[in-house]
Amino acid sequence: MGRLPDNIQSVLDLLRCPLCRGAFIAEGSSLLCEHGHCFDSNKRGYVNLVPSQRPTKYGEDIFLARSRIFEAGAYEPVAAALNETVGDGCVLDAGCGEGFFLSAIQSGAPKLGVDLSKEAIAIAAKRDRGVAWMAADLARLPVRDGAVDVLINILSPANYPEFGRVLNREGLLVKLVPNADYLRELRSVSNKAAYSNEEVVALFRNNVSEFSYLDIDYSVKVSREMKEDFLKMTPLTSFSDLRQENGEIESVTISLRMLSGRKKVSG
Repeated sequence: MGRLPDNIQSVLDLLRCPLCRGAFIAEGSSLLCEHGHCFDSNKRGYVNLVPSQRPTKYGEDIFLARSRIFEAGAYEPVAAALNETVGDGCVLDAGCGEGFFLSAIQSGAPKLGVDLSKEAIAIAAKRDRGVAWMAADLARLPVRDGAVDVLINILSPANYPEFGRVLNREGLLVKLVPNADYLRELRSVSNKAAYSNEEVVALFRNNVSEFSYLDIDYSVKVSREMKEDFLKMTPLTSFSDLRQENGEIESVTISLRMLSGRKKVSG
């Protein structure tokens, strides 16, 4: 019959059914809610909580390319800044992708990673068996009200009503967004227009209290293999069009803004 993976079993009291909001119990290797909805875990170490799987925007190739870039150390300064900001508390990564940033957080409390892409979650589960990885929709997070201390949202769309619901009263929300110079070398060869994060920052600020931000800027020297992976991993560029032009790229600019704020509580 099998057994629910330890990484999911350990956070069972933090979860809820995405369909009916009911509590879960472990039933063999599955999660069974009090109203009979059943979701299966698998040998890869994650549970699929997407009721009807639909194709996602990105395929496995983009997540594998990102994993290789992360393993090459290109985003270590970002991970270090995030780890320092988050501190020690129960962390939910909403839109966790292949799991690099959540795995880098040194917290003794539970860590939960959610992404709609099963391909990304499978890579994340292979990376770190100590995190509760779940394929799930950010619009219907399978997490109980007020269950987490910190929610991180890294280069991913946000759902502020859901984020506010799952954060506790003193909860911290942290979001990373690109600055105008982010991957500017790739933008240059692809003739992409300059990016502005003003609207995204304004929306974040309107949904938190105690707003603050930190800019993270540095340059990474890239090998031939890293150039290929940078081109594959970003939706800013068309890999097939730029593959022949990337010889001139010797370094890539990482320029991100880390936004943070406390849950906005009325009354």
